[in-house]
Amino acid sequence: MVPIHSVVESTLVAPSPGTGAAPAPESSLPLTFFDVFWVNSPPVERVFFYRLAADADIPSILSNLKTSLSQVLHAYYPLAGRLRLTPGMADRYELYYQPGDGVTFTVAEYCDDVDVDVDAGPVLRFRGPGVKLEPEAP
Repeated sequence: MVPIHSVVESTLVAPSPGTGAAPAPESSLPLTFFDVFWVNSPPVERVFFYRLAADADIPSILSNLKTSLSQVLHAYYPLAGRLRLTPGMADRYELYYQPGDGVTFTVAEYCDDVDVDVDAGPVLRFRGPGVKLEPEAP
């Protein structure tokens, strides 16, 4: 049987402004020699499977995940930015963040005959070909 998935929601999660702190400023972070090795690699593609109880408060769980991601991005806001060539340089890349940038958070439902054993917690699985859950890279 072919696995069935459906995207329920896809939202942009931006860095949180923090309590009493100014929003993250526009900035860039140059890539190092070690980072450049990964520029032409395909993106990491992971799916987290969760088995939830029948009475689970799914909206609350999703809200907590988005809030946590937003708070982490506040501390590491360049990771919410985009990869680009450094202006004026043809061979240097940087992570460029500007207010309004964020990370795409996608929620999907998955149905299949295969039982995924996630009793010990969330499990990472390689996603199969043809299952598109992440946005295209610019």
